[in-house]
Amino acid sequence: LSRYCDFISQCGGGDPRSSSCGDGKEMSVPHHPFFYLEQEYIGYYSTLEHALYNTNLQRAIDIAKPVEIYDGIFVSSLVEDAFYLSKKTLERARSTTNDQALLTITNRICESWKDGIFDAIASGKGSSSEPLQQQQLNQEVATSNRDGEVLNSFTAAFLDALDEDMGAPETASKDKNAIGSRTPLQTPPTSLGGATSSSTSLDWHLKTCMCTLNSVASASSACLAISLMYQEIIIELCQGEEIIEENNNETINKETSAALITPGQNATTKMLDFTREEWLSHSKEYSLLLSNKVREEVTHWCGVPYHWSSSNILMDEVSSGNRLLTKMLNIDSTLLPLQKIQKSFAKQNYNIVDADGYYRVESDLVLIPRLIDPLRTCPFISQIMLQRCEQKVKVEVASQLTAIIADEIILPMIFLGVGPMNTRKLFTDWGAMLFAKQVRLLQNELCSLLHHCSEDNAEGASSNSHQIHISFPSQSSTAPILSRMERVTQVVTILQLEKPSDWTSLRYAAAEVKEDSRLTSTEIREVMILRKGFSKEAVAALCDAL
Repeated sequence: LSRYCDFISQCGGGDPRSSSCGDGKEMSVPHHPFFYLEQEYIGYYSTLEHALYNTNLQRAIDIAKPVEIYDGIFVSSLVEDAFYLSKKTLERARSTTNDQALLTITNRICESWKDGIFDAIASGKGSSSEPLQQQQLNQEVATSNRDGEVLNSFTAAFLDALDEDMGAPETASKDKNAIGSRTPLQTPPTSLGGATSSSTSLDWHLKTCMCTLNSVASASSACLAISLMYQEIIIELCQGEEIIEENNNETINKETSAALITPGQNATTKMLDFTREEWLSHSKEYSLLLSNKVREEVTHWCGVPYHWSSSNILMDEVSSGNRLLTKMLNIDSTLLPLQKIQKSFAKQNYNIVDADGYYRVESDLVLIPRLIDPLRTCPFISQIMLQRCEQKVKVEVASQLTAIIADEIILPMIFLGVGPMNTRKLFTDWGAMLFAKQVRLLQNELCSLLHHCSEDNAEGASSNSHQIHISFPSQSSTAPILSRMERVTQVVTILQLEKPSDWTSLRYAAAEVKEDSRLTSTEIREVMILRKGFSKEAVAALCDAL
């Protein structure tokens, strides 16, 4: 009907959607009754499509459970189903060739990802599998299927008819228990929710945690993928047209430069571009949610460093304070990984006077058990090293760990001192070398988290090209870690100087980093006074010249 109305409009029959007739006179009423009928059918279709989408989305939320997308990587089926429903609904709305129907449906889909889907994923819906609740859910679904057999049959017939009009393959699934024409999700492995004896088991908590983080990361990628679909629609609407850029009057082909599209030609492209930006905003919101959740899990499994003025730093036996975790690990009291690393720095003497003293403490046999093994033996970190999470989650975990180690362990030790007396560390040239090696070991270990599965993920992505996950080359880069360690790197460089004046030849390299990651002249002074052999006069002269 929309195509026929467009044909009538092109033939000069008049169209209430345009502002004038062919002779230039303003038009207030349509010249053909089909335009009234079109508006009526748009209302019917939009209402039916919205109800169908909400019904299937709510059903997807109710039956959400962990599904395996890559080898050993699980996400909530809600993310996969919501993306599938959004994509199919958008394709059907696009097939109507009616701008009003397309805009109405796209706004409804966009709102669902901001409210209902966001709340469900944030609460961990479908990230754990509990046998008793699953049995009750299966009974409720079976009862619902019996009561709503007519509605399900109508839904399946409606979707099949639309898919046939769009050229869908005839072999599509017609199972009434499937969402749309998709085959039902398989039951997740029992190992994912295998905590049948105790819901507080360590294995159950770890896998639920990984599934939740993966789901949030997948939701962010799904929103980005849908935004790319809108960009393709905008390009398709503008295909064959050329626009003139107002600034330099250059002709730009929209097919070759989507970023330069300025959809000011009509209201439809304006609204679609606005919706595309909304999807990008949703993707950022899910990324922010991922960052907050990763922070919570890192502090839960790896601990929170003590304040450097606390007397607990210098004590040999201190409880971690995490009773639930120590109970799951079947131990009475222990220090969590970050607390062990902090204690190692606190007890280390950097006032080393000779090479013998340096070689006794710089060996990997000494440093690795103190700094690296606490991370490697952490159950949460071991899941990441076993490739149980997506690369985006891996980057966020490594970044959060780096931020805590740099901002809450290393830098406070340098600037605040240790213990209730705020005792400042003193560094000789040998001690500076030891400190540099400790920082380098931690930095290399954190960077290695990103490279454990970069090749495996790329191979898995090629074999699962139908999935919604988008690979970003920058995610395998160590830039997030190196940027967070920038201030620590400057401290290490200053402590290894032969004399304070040498910093004048290096500060230009430090000036290339971001301003918030650059040490101030006051901080440079505070670091230099810790280095034995640097005179106060030379340090003061340098800082005054900065």
